Amino acid sequence: YPFFYTKENALGQVLGYLPTLEMRVQVGDLADWNGDATVDIFDVLAFLADFDAQSPDADFNGDCSFDIFDILEYLGHL
Repeated sequence: YPFFYTKENALGQVLGYLPTLEMRVQVGDLADWNGDATVDIFDVLAFLADFDAQSPDADFNGDCSFDIFDILEYLGHL
């Protein structure tokens, strides 16, 4: 990620690229990673697993890189 598509790109339609928009909304505590309404060690482990897999959700500070700053930002919300 990210992948960009513009309507002016003639090859986009030929190659089968369609414009899409994906949005995720976090309701509640940002540290509640598994969404069970409690913040515990299982949330930390789930975050670290997503971070290790380089899931876009684990880019906690939104800088498009996976580094120690994502982990520190997440831990700051505990």
